[in-house]
Amino acid sequence: MKDIHTLTYLTNQHTFNLLGKMKLSITIKENPYNLKMENLFGLAARKNKKRGFLFVSKALGKHLPVNPYYSLLCGALLSARYTETVLKKQFPLKEQVIEAFRSKENMKECYHDLIEKPVPLSKQSLFIGFAETATALGHSMFEHFTNSSYIHTTREELVDFSSTIHFKEEHSHAISQCCYGKEEYFSTTDPIVLIDDEITTGKTTLNIIESIQTKFPRKEYTIVSILDWRSAEDEKRYKEMEQKYNIKIHSVSLVKGLLTVEGEPVEEEPKYKYPSSDQQKVHIIDHTNEAVKQLKNYHSITYKNSINSLKAVNPAPYLEVTGRFGVSDKVNKAVRTELNILGNYLKEKRQSAQSLCLGTGEFMYVPMRIASFMGENILFQSTTRSPIHRVNEPEYAIKSGFSFESPEDPNILHYFYNIPFEEYEEVFLFLERDGVETEHLIECLKQTGVSYIHIIKLSESGEHVHENEFKNI
Repeated sequence: MKDIHTLTYLTNQHTFNLLGKMKLSITIKENPYNLKMENLFGLAARKNKKRGFLFVSKALGKHLPVNPYYSLLCGALLSARYTETVLKKQFPLKEQVIEAFRSKENMKECYHDLIEKPVPLSKQSLFIGFAETATALGHSMFEHFTNSSYIHTTREELVDFSSTIHFKEEHSHAISQCCYGKEEYFSTTDPIVLIDDEITTGKTTLNIIESIQTKFPRKEYTIVSILDWRSAEDEKRYKEMEQKYNIKIHSVSLVKGLLTVEGEPVEEEPKYKYPSSDQQKVHIIDHTNEAVKQLKNYHSITYKNSINSLKAVNPAPYLEVTGRFGVSDKVNKAVRTELNILGNYLKEKRQSAQSLCLGTGEFMYVPMRIASFMGENILFQSTTRSPIHRVNEPEYAIKSGFSFESPEDPNILHYFYNIPFEEYEEVFLFLERDGVETEHLIECLKQTGVSYIHIIKLSESGEHVHENEFKNI
């Protein structure tokens, strides 16, 4: 097949021909840290008629495997840009962070130096990361500030627990989003910072601002993203929103440019076949009991029943510190020691010199941080709800993938991508809670040629739930 996916690169001009069906042209207008586009994203075709392309991030740890410190430093770069442009302050170790991110060298040392130098905020600020791709990105930005708290949005539905705000992600395959952060996080007039990996039109951000503003009015918002492709017409809508509510909306990004799209979405996936061979014995090792023991001081576990599309209720506890229900900077700092302990425990259980850690759905930041403590030659990525065409061509971002029933809801398909056959000898699979069905996912992982699959559930249905000892920190 000709013209599967080609890229033309000039200093500020990029042209992508996507599967011979779509042409994307990008003009870079702002790139303050002089980052290389090929280190930030690739392109793939969505199975989505609303928006047929996807900027596949090379920094998120979502669709593609990354060094966990590369993803964590991407959040730090967003923190630096926000500190410079909105707070008008100097960000600690900025040049070292930029250099580590560009070169992919000394990332671990740079991150651990930086995390001990958070920026104090004069106003209590709420950071909100968008599900599902930016839950870890938002968290890894928030962690560089004091006097702050963090929440991520979610597509999960809870029983007898009302969403604080609702909004729609109109271009998505799953448009409805909720936010279960406690009202106390919203019931102030302090600034809110909204984080997503990429902004194309900005409609989703406007939707959440309107939802917040009508219920919890304030004067200041900031939208933060790695990539910002809004047109002049899109930016005009932001000015109109500012005038409508008499508010200020700041915009912060690592790269800003203009995007034009020609052609139609790809409707049929080109012929795809994943390599296979006689499946060897795969060892399944469940570390859940030991993992929970290692987190004996990690008492921010709460029971909130979820319900899926089949009306099945799961009473297993979530982890408060993911940000799903809100987490303060003090609590976030307090649990780092516990994540370090668990990471070191799992490091001792490794069977291979090259290991993959796999988060699930919105559950990204906690397993990413654990992975960062598991030694060298660790890569991290996560499963996703995004259906993407798979094409094994050199310049196309998504080369392989599997679909499987969501552990939370068998009516919803989830995916993992770009795990080449026999690339890893072992996978560490992280799940936030018990009471989910992993059989289909594990069967798909077995087909990748791994010898070991380690299961880590960070809470158990039958465990004793302590009072949150961090609530007054």
